[in-house]
Amino acid sequence: YVADAIEPVLERLLSASASPVRKPGLMTTRDMWDEAVALAPDQLAAVDGARRISYAQAGEMVAQLAAGIYSLVGKGHPRVAVFLPNCLEYFIIYWAVQRLGGAIVPLNTWLKQDSLAAVFKNVSPDLLIVRDGREARMFADIASDAATCVVTVRPGKDADLPTLGSLYESDPSIPEIALSGDDMSIIMHTSGTTSVPKGAIMRHSDLMFNVMTTINAHQFSTCDVHILVNPMFHCTALYSSLPTAAYQKTPVIITSDTKPEGLMELIQTEGITTFLTVPSVLQRIVALPTLDEYDASSLRLVGYAGSPMPVSTI
Repeated sequence: YVADAIEPVLERLLSASASPVRKPGLMTTRDMWDEAVALAPDQLAAVDGARRISYAQAGEMVAQLAAGIYSLVGKGHPRVAVFLPNCLEYFIIYWAVQRLGGAIVPLNTWLKQDSLAAVFKNVSPDLLIVRDGREARMFADIASDAATCVVTVRPGKDADLPTLGSLYESDPSIPEIALSGDDMSIIMHTSGTTSVPKGAIMRHSDLMFNVMTTINAHQFSTCDVHILVNPMFHCTALYSSLPTAAYQKTPVIITSDTKPEGLMELIQTEGITTFLTVPSVLQRIVALPTLDEYDASSLRLVGYAGSPMPVSTI
């Protein structure tokens, strides 16, 4: 309160504009993202292979893609199904959907067609994003009864389908879309071992709580560099890694490569500090004959979940 009261006085005395500061009351992941773009524009946001973008660059891409999705589906709060592997596009889509106040519906790329059909019947997404025309044709039968727009990441022979690149051509200005902590952010489908997958709703308030517990549990800091190898259709990536990185304005190094050599190379070249994964990946790394040849001195945290971990691997 005091800072807000004296800010305009100091601006007049010093003939200078105040730098932006963290505002109280972040209520949604969209608030987190907007703050990251405003306060850390030059900070590295994401890396995918040779592609590296700052929060400012990512902010522009997110705004443009959000506008493209808005123009395509004709409304805010869309339900956007994503059938993609780990990639920079997934990162931008995630935040574009949050900007629109929508709900992202991550689709497990290992699911069979009957399970995918059940997800579509349950959610009826407004938009589906896939890699290419082949996957679009696969979903044509699955989503035959759903009024779903389909967008491909890669251009191909299906000229009638819009590409993700074409959505960036829209005017980035869109109407202000109201968003509260109780609004849906993610619809995650799970528990498909005994029946069809069931949709679990994550609200923005749930994600805000999860960010707090993630930071407390792992002691994440603003100096961290996170490797994102867990599937981006999974809860660890979407509930913890992406929103926490935005809250702390830290970079995520995205990879779909689970080979131990590739992961150790990334840890060495990018100065990775945190590594959340599954036991099978760590078992392969420990068994790597050339493990000692990599510089892993930056790594301060290894976390795992999903299955039992052999004591010998620990």
